[in-house]
Amino acid sequence: MASKSSFSFNFERKVLRTIRNFSMLKPHDTVAVGLSGGTDSVALLYFLHRISKIKHKIPLNLVAITVDNNLRDKYTKSIFKNAFNIAKELNIPYYKISFKQAIGKTLLQIWKEKPMRSLCTYCGTLRRRILNSMALKLHANKLAIGHNLNDTCEMYLLNIVRNEPERLIRYVKPIVDTSRLVPRIRPFMAVSKLDIQKYADIHNLHYIVGKCPHASKSFRYALRTSLNKWENEFPGTMNKMYKSMLKLIDMYSSKLPDKSSIKLKQCKYCGELSSSNVCTICRLLGPTNVNVILNKLN
Repeated sequence: MASKSSFSFNFERKVLRTIRNFSMLKPHDTVAVGLSGGTDSVALLYFLHRISKIKHKIPLNLVAITVDNNLRDKYTKSIFKNAFNIAKELNIPYYKISFKQAIGKTLLQIWKEKPMRSLCTYCGTLRRRILNSMALKLHANKLAIGHNLNDTCEMYLLNIVRNEPERLIRYVKPIVDTSRLVPRIRPFMAVSKLDIQKYADIHNLHYIVGKCPHASKSFRYALRTSLNKWENEFPGTMNKMYKSMLKLIDMYSSKLPDKSSIKLKQCKYCGELSSSNVCTICRLLGPTNVNVILNKLN
């Protein structure tokens, strides 16, 4: 059985290989880290801090961003408190912005007005937009997300089921050239959730174990349950899926025009970039002229 030090070394080497293979980081990048306070985001913030400030492999300027959906259940409150604590412990600038501050409504208020979709649909879409807006305001040139191998396989299946395999390309690299979208990176996308938890334990990181009480109502949760079952019964399934995804991405990438030639449109209601005349948020909420261009940081 590998010692703790050798596990940590191999874990970091694997993540650094992913970073190198997909050109995720370069020296002196300003990286905004989406910090929920859960295991993956806490471990990712620590890892980036460690390779920058302790091991001096890639010098980085780090900031942490938490998006508060204004849910007040015990789990949500505890992970947000943990997010603040880990950023403070590592001496990393920390910013927290709520749905209410960004768009004038809480998540539950939005859902009650249009309950035909799950809470997760609204939460995920709005969270992505707010994270991008905050990263732009903080002059970040990378936005790091704590997606792990399990999340990667869920996303792979989701896009296949929805018959949108070309969307996989965006998971590993930008497909448009614009200063209004901060490139997202996923350094943990090839490492499993269990390995991330072990890495966090080795380095004595405090994280909250649990799940959002609303997650079980989403389609993604159903895929997650199936994936876990397959991995338990047939170990190695997720690694094979990951390699399959990369092959598919290579195939579609060769057919993609140069990203400088791909032009996005402006949503006719809120002005944000979109692949169509109406962005996803305005399709979900209606033409409400959503204010996600933040005027101040809190």
